[in-house]
Order: sequence, then C-alpha cells, then structure tokens
Amino acid sequence: MFGYSLKEITSVPMSVIMKEYHITFDKFMAQSILIGILPIGSILGAIVTGPLIKRYKRLTGIYIFTVLNIIAIVLVNITTFYTFAAGRFLEGIGIGYYSAIAPVYLREIAPKEMRRLLGLFFSLGKIVGVLIAIALELIFQAVQLQIGWRIILSMTAFFSPLQALLIFLFGSETPTEML
Repeated sequence: MFGYSLKEITSVPMSVIMKEYHITFDKFMAQSILIGILPIGSILGAIVTGPLIKRYKRLTGIYIFTVLNIIAIVLVNITTFYTFAAGRFLEGIGIGYYSAIAPVYLREIAPKEMRRLLGLFFSLGKIVGVLIAIALELIFQAVQLQIGWRIILSMTAFFSPLQALLIFLFGSETPTEML
C-alpha cells in the first residue's frame, strides 16, 4: 500500500482534483499539501507503532489500522479539499504503522533462514504498489474512463481489507505475542 499511496495522487491530473474537490486556491499549493500530508501522517503512524505493539497484539493493530484506512478512503471520496487532505493524512498514519509493523511481524513469524527473503518481499511490495498505480493510470487514460481518477484514489480500500483478510486466514500470532 505504501508505494501505491505515494503514487496514486500523481496518477490523477491536478486539474481534475481542482475541479472535483472545488479547490479555489493555488494549484501548486494544493498539490504540495495533498502530496506532502501523506508522509507527515506516515511519520506519526511510525511513531505510535512502538507503544501500540507493546499494548496490543500485532494482528490486532493491523486490523485496527485496516479500519482506519477504510475511513481515510471514505474521507478522500467526499469532495472537499479538507476531507481529501484529512483522508490522505489518515492514510499516511496507516502506512506509517504498516511500514513499521510489517518488518517486525515478518521477522517474528519467519523461520530464520527465510527472514531476509521476506524482508525483500516487503520492499518489493512498495515497488509493486507504484507499478499498480502506474498501470491503472495508463489503463484509465487509454479507455478514457471519466471516473478512473476516483477508482485510483479508492483502490486502497480494496488492498487494505484484502491484506487483513489474508493475514486473518493465513497469518498467526507471533511467538513474542504468545509469551
């Protein structure tokens, strides 16, 4: 989700965002805020990860932040600049949490000989997310789908529950949490 969320905002033409979200101030400033607010939220999400993983189980935190991410996408789809920015900020918090917890979770559940490989998949996931955003952008431009921008901005609402579902079905509590 991290790579996808970073790229998704630049996959939607700023002219569409300005029109659909009724933004009346400077285009450059709006773009800067909408792009920059996600990493700011990510920093906050990474900071709160430490206290949260001490208090709650890894999987519980992942499920909580899945709900937070869905709320963020709902906010992004309410067509005002402020809800868009708030949604991007909440999405950033979720990404910061996931980016901090994923390596910890993978390290704790993986057999020792698989840890490096799983760490590689975490990094590869960011790149795949960017590629998915680029592919969707190109597809929607090619077919000239008028609501393509909304689909691009809403895809995280698909990825986040999918991730939670896969972890629910195939994940497990870590040995650290079982102590």
